Amino acid sequence: MARSRALGWANAVGRSLARVGIRASLEEESLMRAARRYTRLSDFGDQEFREPLRRLLEAHEKEGRLSPTGRAIRRLSFIDMLSNRLRVQRQIARDPRLLDEPPCSPLVVTGLPRTGTTLLQRLLSLAPDARPLRAWEAMWPAPLSKTGGGEDPRVRRARRLVWITRRFLPGIDAIHPLDPQGPEECTRLLESSFRWDFFAIESRLPGYAAWMREQGPDFMLPAYRWYATQLQVLQARRDAGRWVLKSPAHVGNLGALLRVMPEARVVVTVRDPRETVASACSLFGLLYGTTADDPRTGRIGPRVAASLADELTRGLETAAGEPDRVRIVRYDDLTRDPIGTVAGMHAAFGIPFPVELEHAAREWLARNPQGRHGVHAYDLESYGLDEETVLRLFEGAELAMSRTGLSSRK
Repeated sequence: MARSRALGWANAVGRSLARVGIRASLEEESLMRAARRYTRLSDFGDQEFREPLRRLLEAHEKEGRLSPTGRAIRRLSFIDMLSNRLRVQRQIARDPRLLDEPPCSPLVVTGLPRTGTTLLQRLLSLAPDARPLRAWEAMWPAPLSKTGGGEDPRVRRARRLVWITRRFLPGIDAIHPLDPQGPEECTRLLESSFRWDFFAIESRLPGYAAWMREQGPDFMLPAYRWYATQLQVLQARRDAGRWVLKSPAHVGNLGALLRVMPEARVVVTVRDPRETVASACSLFGLLYGTTADDPRTGRIGPRVAASLADELTRGLETAAGEPDRVRIVRYDDLTRDPIGTVAGMHAAFGIPFPVELEHAAREWLARNPQGRHGVHAYDLESYGLDEETVLRLFEGAELAMSRTGLSSRK
């Protein structure tokens, strides 16, 4: 997907400013000062996030090859994440009792990008007792300030952000439909822990990825404790219901997720990797092209494929040992019989499947046929890959998959 004119113009302005010494700072203290100034708050809570943040910033400086716009986007994003930490801590200080209630019966959908996670999440969210995470909540889990009646300011801000995203990334809805008030990924709740594998994929940060791999099996526990805390803050302000959550970021971290939230139930979607990888490369290529100084994406394939294969292998190994808490859904089964798949997941986890959900799902599917937002075209060759290479990289994942009695391949 080509860069938009808006992005090209922004980079041209950024390069002109850089020539006179003006560029967006990614220095840790600068970001934290900006977050404090922006929110007028000072308590970040537990400081465990500082080292991952520092490592991530160093990797962006040394390896990120950021364009001027990329630096600005990253700075604004990091400030926003830090601001969220400040606001969440404010909510906890106001009402410490909200931490007494664990996240309500989470049903978590995960899988590699482009494996049907969004479809399954949207359908599961239609249940009368479901409590999906809305896009504006994922972006800002705690109130921006004291609010009175009327629409939450976070909803208005989310609408503006979606508008801007569509200007910079034309065609994004064909890859991932944007709805500021609809169910959305919970990825953002993990991002602000600064312990997130996909940072390294989106921005080509091999040093950060290597550092994460060296940290051991408990490394993601603080990230999931922080994730659960944000859900507790959110559920304290809205009628409680069974959480329906979704993010590809969970697939390689199921062990940590289940240790922190033992009551969670997880659905892992799988798809033939020859289709998954090509589609995921197009998504990561779009994201990489938005922030990188060199937007060419033809060589990202091997790196993306290897990272995704590792994520999926870890997830399926956990799934094989947790048959009561983790179930697997094949993409082909989901797209062939989406309502039957949803009913099957409810049955597997002992959740009632009311007739209202079946009716709502049929109506939603009729309103949202595949391709409604445009055709998402992709192929392996565009990203320096071929089918033989992909199958070789995913051999470990296929072996782990076989232990569950299934196969992802056609």
